[in-house]
Amino acid sequence: MNNDATHRVWWKHLSPATTLISIAALLWLAFAAMTLAGWREHTTFLSLTPTSVDGADDGTTLGISYVVSYLLATIVAPVLALAAAIHGWFKRLENRNQPRPPAEVP
Repeated sequence: MNNDATHRVWWKHLSPATTLISIAALLWLAFAAMTLAGWREHTTFLSLTPTSVDGADDGTTLGISYVVSYLLATIVAPVLALAAAIHGWFKRLENRNQPRPPAEVP
């Protein structure tokens, strides 16, 4: 096994803020895709409303997936976006407080 190949990962070179924003965007995109696919209709199990008379599979798995995606998109994703903004703000403050090299005089 080549250890050199295991250390070259594409996300290793991303900044933490970029990683946080990317994860938040993926959560929002997943929620949007589930909403557009119509999975919201399968959340009737929350109110114990039957969706089928014959007792067949009513898509409870799709409903649970939609609810989990909704919670991730409305609770976790905004926190990740705020964390990325705060990280960028602190990085900017850190860079502003670093001493600059003296300017070269011709």
